[in-house]
Amino acid sequence: MNVGFQLGSSLASKHLIDADNIKGGYCVVADTNARNALPCAYGDNDGIIVVGSRVYCQSDGKMYKCTAISNTGVASWAVSDGETAIQQIEIGTSQDIDQVGTPSVTPENTVDSQTGAPKTVLTFHNLKGAKGDKGDTGATGSNGTNGTDGATWFGGTAVTHTSGSQTVSVANSKAGDFYLNTSSWNVYKASAANTWGYIGNIKGAKGDTGATGSNGTNGTNGTNGTNGATWFSGATVTGTNTSGISASVTNSKAGDFYLNTSSWNVYKASAANTWGYIGNIKGAKGDTGATGSNGTNGTNGTNGTNGADASAGRWFFGTDVATTSNTVGATATSSVVNTTNSRYDYNPSAGDMYHNVSSGKVFVCTSVSGTSSTWKYIGNIKKAPLTINGKTDGASTAVEMTGAEIKLGNTHGGTDATTTYKSKLRGLTISISGGDDNVGLQIDVPTGYAAILNGRVRTGTLESTSNITAVGLYQSSDDRLKKYLSDFVFGLDRLADIPLKRFEYKNDGDGRTNIGTSAQAVEKVLPEIVSEDENGYKSVDYSKLSIVALSCIEQLREIVATQQREIERLKQVVGL
Repeated sequence: MNVGFQLGSSLASKHLIDADNIKGGYCVVADTNARNALPCAYGDNDGIIVVGSRVYCQSDGKMYKCTAISNTGVASWAVSDGETAIQQIEIGTSQDIDQVGTPSVTPENTVDSQTGAPKTVLTFHNLKGAKGDKGDTGATGSNGTNGTDGATWFGGTAVTHTSGSQTVSVANSKAGDFYLNTSSWNVYKASAANTWGYIGNIKGAKGDTGATGSNGTNGTNGTNGTNGATWFSGATVTGTNTSGISASVTNSKAGDFYLNTSSWNVYKASAANTWGYIGNIKGAKGDTGATGSNGTNGTNGTNGTNGADASAGRWFFGTDVATTSNTVGATATSSVVNTTNSRYDYNPSAGDMYHNVSSGKVFVCTSVSGTSSTWKYIGNIKKAPLTINGKTDGASTAVEMTGAEIKLGNTHGGTDATTTYKSKLRGLTISISGGDDNVGLQIDVPTGYAAILNGRVRTGTLESTSNITAVGLYQSSDDRLKKYLSDFVFGLDRLADIPLKRFEYKNDGDGRTNIGTSAQAVEKVLPEIVSEDENGYKSVDYSKLSIVALSCIEQLREIVATQQREIERLKQVVGL
């Protein structure tokens, strides 16, 4: 017989009915809220509801069956189809209901709401059944379905941005995964495979400086390193070839350097005693220094005797005017006046000067009377420079000096309406002690004239701003005068560094076209043939470019010979 039990609402939470009281039966409650309030048995907790218990709700007239109880004591319910409330309850002896304590029963006769059959509901108060034995352990349930995969952490340096999202391929990544940049310690979360958003940085603040550790034991000495490069200097290594310069330098080795302290070229050794030019460390010419202060004035010399009034002031030369006296003021006479057969034809006037080119004595004309002239000896300039200005009138030779040591000033040739004048220097020694603008000897030749040097001319440095014409020009090249340093080789590839130009000199009035090159360009590859004057202007020794040409021709000869041998070999191969 099914028995239904209804718990009084005021006692529903006091566990008055043991779960065994409704096993195989059910209890009646007002609604689902009252059903959910029934205590469940779980773990070590007592309760009246176990899996399988049934509860009838009066509000909807449905029978509910407990299908599961969670580990927190919450029951899951399902409608138990085909079960209804009891149609009738008979109250019998005490064996029908196990009473505990003094029960209070409230009977109620009612009608089933679904079937209309009469039924009696007993409401018991203060009933509690004895605690039943613990049931057997149920069978192990089947495994539940696998849960979704959790997030995976990746690490590396591929993901780098610090705002927004970035697409970076990370194998097997998926939405919800994380990426740690192990360099910046930035953290990223994937919104989808390979799509990462920056979420923060986990690098902590810099820690305090730790205490100084104790000194460790000394390690063993390492092996000696290879010797570094050595710098040598002097004037042994020369030239500007980038390789193959042979010059013996004691103890040199590959990687060493050499500084030529004359040209300031720098070389690097590819092997012992084999050098290559790598550059020049000479700086640009410095600015001109400030003008020095004037020296102290020298003491004044003694005054000379007053000379005669030089109304004409011309100079004559020869041996006609002479005196044996060496006393200044001595008188000499000459009868050579208007002598047409003499080279020294002259018509002196008082004040004219006469230089005896044999004795070196100088005279001044004091008077002229008829065919005789009177001269006063004023000094001797033999072995001293003589400044010559002007020309002798009425003769074909302006100045002709023999066996004298002289200094020439504005000596020049010229013409007048009847006569051509020339200046001749024969058997002379010209001693130069300096002059204005650092010019030792300056010869100014008027346009249309030439300075002719016959015979052998030997000079130190000869500079000219005009053309020089010579039958032959020789340079000293005797082995006895030389100290050979190395063979000279100028690579064919360097020829392109020497530009060939047509040009006109800016200050040359004749406007002639010249051919040549640039001293500045040549200096970069052949500084040995470029010189610089005191004003910074550069010159090229063009004669030495012939040596460059010879070197290039020799290289071309070797190339042609090599190619000819290859041609002969190929001819043999093809049977020609």
